[in-house]
Amino acid sequence: MKQSLCFRRWDDFTSLLSSMRAPDRQTDRQAGRHDLRSWFFRFLLFLIGFSFSNYSFSQTNCDCEYPASCEGLVPYECIGIGGSITLSEAIGCGVSIDENGANQLYIDGTLVLQNGDHLKIMANSSLIMGPGASIEIYGGAVLEVDQSTITGCPTMWHRILVKSNGLLKLSNSSVSQGHHAIELTNGARFEIVDNSFLDNYISIFADQSVQIK
Repeated sequence: MKQSLCFRRWDDFTSLLSSMRAPDRQTDRQAGRHDLRSWFFRFLLFLIGFSFSNYSFSQTNCDCEYPASCEGLVPYECIGIGGSITLSEAIGCGVSIDENGANQLYIDGTLVLQNGDHLKIMANSSLIMGPGASIEIYGGAVLEVDQSTITGCPTMWHRILVKSNGLLKLSNSSVSQGHHAIELTNGARFEIVDNSFLDNYISIFADQSVQIK
């Protein structure tokens, strides 16, 4: 009887421990599910906020404005907001680019020509550069200017930078008011023929490795 009584008491004791631990496990599972839902909700808010910030940034790239002293250029297509913008982004902002080269463009900031881009400024067209503005021509991209004008408004602009395997075709045109109007890096490709360079700080700047024929 005594052994049997001890056994029952031990069994009752372990059952009691089990019943006491079970709610803890259930509570832990509920807390885990709550933490998972909370983490997922915070992650979802982060994604929404990140997407919205990117959307807002891409929208502000379209807010190009002419300086007050250049308001006479209003018919020109205005590209940039003082920062960098690619040609495809500019087109996405509604900038109209004529594939035949009849383009009147005002650049505010830096216009980046990437692999596959081919921008033409031809047939008595104009490329007006805002203060400190630049065009960067990367490998596989082409800027072609013929019988046209590149100048600054209202003050001097920075440069047309030709990177390795980028191509600049410049002929029968006028280039004025640039700091380093044309800048050629190692591996740059260029055809510069019969142009007028006026009032530039440096008209053509080339790396020592660039071969000019």
